[in-house]
Amino acid sequence: VFAFLELADGMRFRDAVDYLAGKAGVDLPGAQSGSGRKAGPRPTPAPVVTQAYNPERDRRAREDERRKAFDIWRERRPVAGTAAEAYLCEARGIRRDVFADCPSLGFLPECKYWIVGDDDRPECIGAWPALVAALQQPSGKFAAVHVTYLQPDGSDKLILFERPGKRRPAKKVRGQPVGA
Repeated sequence: VFAFLELADGMRFRDAVDYLAGKAGVDLPGAQSGSGRKAGPRPTPAPVVTQAYNPERDRRAREDERRKAFDIWRERRPVAGTAAEAYLCEARGIRRDVFADCPSLGFLPECKYWIVGDDDRPECIGAWPALVAALQQPSGKFAAVHVTYLQPDGSDKLILFERPGKRRPAKKVRGQPVGA
């Protein structure tokens, strides 16, 4: 309910709590009036900036994302003798013969890890070894690539922190995986 008021009416969390407490007749410690806030009109919503739907722009963005995924896939190397093989065998317990001839698996010794920076622009924060897997549509057409970033020795997935207590994902998908 709080999230709904935050999103629908642009309220801050505390305003949503005060508003609902007032509606329910509940006194909250530290409330603005000391005895709970009366349920009055909702605060004015924050302005919402929208962009007109542009199917051509969306199609170009999807195609660009698929192209970036294919560029990653094109750079792959065989898994044998790499950190990806160590990860699959030792960390995951998968026998080599299960994946040895799998054409949809590969290895990248240095796969860039991209994030969206503070200025909403892509920013590379480093490059690590990665196990990559091609995802295909039922027609067989390449759709996306699944990337699992690894510790340099392949002992486990990459552990990378955004901030203390908040890990960045070790697995990412590039391209259009829907239906693949």
